[in-house]
Amino acid sequence: MNANKTTTTTVTKDTPLTDGEHQFYIKAIDNASNVGKIFNITFNVDRTGSTVNGLAGPTDWVTGDFVHFTWEGLDETSGVDHYNFKVDNGPVFRTEKTVKEATIDTPSNGTHTFSVQIEDSAHNIGAWISVEFKVDREMPTISGLTGPQDWVTGTTVHFSWTGSDAYSGIKAYNCMLDDEPLEPVAGKVLDLTDSPEGLHKLTVEPEDNAGNIGNSASVTFMVDRTPPIVTDLVCAEAWVTTPNTIFRWIGDDSKGADYFSDIDFFTYVVDYGAEQRGASPLDISTPTDGEHMFKVKGTDIAGNTGEFVSITFHVDRTAPRVTELTGPEGWIKSDKVTVQWEGDDAAGASSSSGVDYYAYYLDGNEEQSGISPLELEISGDGNHTLNLWAVDVAGNQGEVKTLTFEVDLTPPVMAILVVSTGWITADTMQVTCMGTDTASGIDHYLFKIDDKAEEEGSSPKSLDTPTDGTHTVSVKGVDKAGNKGEAMTAEFKVDKSKPTVQSATLTSGGLKTSRRDVTLVVEVNDDKDGSKIKSIKCKVGDGAWTEVLVEEEMTSGTVNIALTLPTKAGDTLVKLKSEDLAGNIGAESSVNLKYEPEKKASMLPVILIVIAVLVVMLLLFMRTERGRALMTRSSTPKSQMETGPGQFGGAQGGRMAGPSIAAPPPRPVAPVAPVAPVASAGVAAGSFRVLNVKTQCPTCGSSIERGTSAYVCSCGTAVHEQCAGRTKVCPGCKKEIRFG
Repeated sequence: MNANKTTTTTVTKDTPLTDGEHQFYIKAIDNASNVGKIFNITFNVDRTGSTVNGLAGPTDWVTGDFVHFTWEGLDETSGVDHYNFKVDNGPVFRTEKTVKEATIDTPSNGTHTFSVQIEDSAHNIGAWISVEFKVDREMPTISGLTGPQDWVTGTTVHFSWTGSDAYSGIKAYNCMLDDEPLEPVAGKVLDLTDSPEGLHKLTVEPEDNAGNIGNSASVTFMVDRTPPIVTDLVCAEAWVTTPNTIFRWIGDDSKGADYFSDIDFFTYVVDYGAEQRGASPLDISTPTDGEHMFKVKGTDIAGNTGEFVSITFHVDRTAPRVTELTGPEGWIKSDKVTVQWEGDDAAGASSSSGVDYYAYYLDGNEEQSGISPLELEISGDGNHTLNLWAVDVAGNQGEVKTLTFEVDLTPPVMAILVVSTGWITADTMQVTCMGTDTASGIDHYLFKIDDKAEEEGSSPKSLDTPTDGTHTVSVKGVDKAGNKGEAMTAEFKVDKSKPTVQSATLTSGGLKTSRRDVTLVVEVNDDKDGSKIKSIKCKVGDGAWTEVLVEEEMTSGTVNIALTLPTKAGDTLVKLKSEDLAGNIGAESSVNLKYEPEKKASMLPVILIVIAVLVVMLLLFMRTERGRALMTRSSTPKSQMETGPGQFGGAQGGRMAGPSIAAPPPRPVAPVAPVAPVASAGVAAGSFRVLNVKTQCPTCGSSIERGTSAYVCSCGTAVHEQCAGRTKVCPGCKKEIRFG
């Protein structure tokens, strides 16, 4: 060795040293053999590597990003310097000696080995200690999750699916119903029981043995086990009267749930017929009259069918009827009318609803209802019409029955009453009348004379003539309704008694005379209630009947009649009969006048007496109305003013004995019938006279007033003087009138 040089010398001892602490001594000897100081060092020999124990890693599948391992290590000699670890055959990593764990990134899926070794301070490397671990970081999958495709109505709901996991394998399937966990399912099917009704969601997620939970799959399903119900089932009418019947109801499938399948359809049955489908409102053809049953049930979309709900309904399509409607017949004179009727519904069939009420209206007035018998208030005369019909409980209206009646509330009014204006002489009399009635019309009249009982009849009416005198006839009109009008009255006069000639004597007394011109005093009599004496009719011998009018009406008394007896002496039969103003002619009486002429003597005294009488009569006559009338007719020839010759002396000879009676009012009577002088053939024998009665001129048709001078023909016809002068022909006998 060189001096002052440092060298490194390696001493190798082949002899193995045991592990442990050793001392190494060394001294240097230089070339000079100087022995240096002995140095020693203590060293440890460690030629044995240590092993890891207690290596622990994941016991289950690793699913995380990191894998953690722990271990224990000990080197009793040199001590642990550090640890080496590796995954599979991958790179080796080391840790500090104090670090006995390692967290590694999770390797790929599969089975791996984690190895750890100890390297001690002597650099002895121990054996690899390994532990296997499994990595499964891939999620399991699920597919094909299926459940019921429609509503579930049963108690069990079946689900199925498929799932896979490439590494750790499927451990279980976690299921949730509506977010509520269920027991995990090992298989690939699930049967749920007693699921509540409504809409549900089943969620299934696969979980592998590594604990990985894959994506879930979900399926919704609907459960509806409760059948729908039908409520509020009604028939549109209490009684069906129409050709079609309508039913209404409400179907409910909710039952309070938030989700339900709802009604799918309804099934109905009428009576015992076949089931049919329909919806509310349902319009069906109305069955026959009577009681029927309608039932309906609902089926929901889930297929649940509820119970039938039924109602009874009644059909009455037959109208009620009024079988008989009666009221008063003929004309009615009351303002209240009672009508009666009978009616039924479908002739009393048990299937009918029965009559509810009877409706009516009178003369088109407001409709009313009533029951039989019914009193109606009538307003106004004339025809009135009642329309009546029955209405049953079902509302059917029967055929209208019509009753027409005639009302007359107004009594008739008498318009005309005619009774003879003259005296009635017959045993019966005619009364003519006319009444008016604007409603029912006159039916008959009630005739009554004085206070006698009324007699019913028509116009003209023949009545028994009462006793002589003035009477009153009253007539009432009675219409066809029975209304009696106010009486109309009229007075009439009756004279059925014939006047009589009581006696006849000459003014000289007795029935003998020596003169041809005589005055016969005739006593006449008429009933005290009669019409009074009008005239005396006289017939001398075989001559014609002549009439002497009584100047003053009388009931009884005497009348002086101037007669001219035949020239031949002897008996002359004079016939007499009286006529009253009523036209009654009494029985014929007769007297025998004996004419015995005296020997001729001086006529001067007689002539003087006659002249004196004529003067007196003329003076008396001038005081009368006729005299004054004659005096005023200065234009009339005197020959026409004088009374013509005649058997009775005309007007002068008609002066009657007895009390003076005022002249009666003018009345149509027959003209004076003068005694006709002998006339040549074809020539009228007549004269001009002052009439004491009023008559009618047949030539001009106008009246000849009483006290007026007129031409009186022998045939009894009286005409105006002017008419006689103009025509010169008597209108009665058609003979020529000559003046001279």
